[in-house]
Amino acid sequence: MTAKFDSEIVVIITGASSGIGQQAAKIFTQRGVTKFCLTSKFDLVETKKLCLSVNDKVEFVIVKGDITKPELREQIFNETIQKFERVDILVNNAGRGIVGNILDMTMEQYQEIFDVNVTATVHLSKLCLPYIRKVKGNIVTTSSNAAHKNMPQLGFYSMSKAALNMFTKALAQEEGPNGVRVNAVNPGATNTPFIASVGITPEELMQSAKTTHPIGRMADPEEIAKVLVFIASDDASYMTGSCVLCDGGLMCYNPI
Repeated sequence: MTAKFDSEIVVIITGASSGIGQQAAKIFTQRGVTKFCLTSKFDLVETKKLCLSVNDKVEFVIVKGDITKPELREQIFNETIQKFERVDILVNNAGRGIVGNILDMTMEQYQEIFDVNVTATVHLSKLCLPYIRKVKGNIVTTSSNAAHKNMPQLGFYSMSKAALNMFTKALAQEEGPNGVRVNAVNPGATNTPFIASVGITPEELMQSAKTTHPIGRMADPEEIAKVLVFIASDDASYMTGSCVLCDGGLMCYNPI
């Protein structure tokens, strides 16, 4: 049986223009959510259409811009509260990665990765928490299996995702007494536009996944989004502080 959500709950999803964030918005809608704040630095028209194709009564706050800017994060929070007066679920999904050896990359690139992946997640979580506490809601963050296993030429990215996992555990411990659950999903290779933005072609990753992932392929973003939505649902009511691997078995892979 699939978890359903009360139509009054409000869900914020960052990085919602494509990939896992877009599919999460669709699945939340299929399971009863009718109030969203969707945000990305890219256009959100297709995500909005996708949700409305499921339920034409869905209401939106749409915030387009650079999530590394504190004022944009404050806008996301403020516009959501102004329209809906509550936040139940925060999905920290926006992410950034850049390919390169640590010694070859600039400190500006390092800062960009951490600003998107870590600082934005921490700040937006802090903004939303007083409201999430009121409804005993939850936070789900898209991390990565790179948090557990460094990926070649993705050292800064791997570091940032490890930080997200520890943030998840620390915040879960602090907020458990307040009735707030905090979890993360840790995907493996997933066929999203994020791959190209990092500097890896989908073809390269597809070929690699045939041998490095025991399941023999990359994930479809919908497969990861289903896990994310489950974690956010009451079906996972006893789950907090968990960093859930959904990686096609990559962590089992041993080339020796």
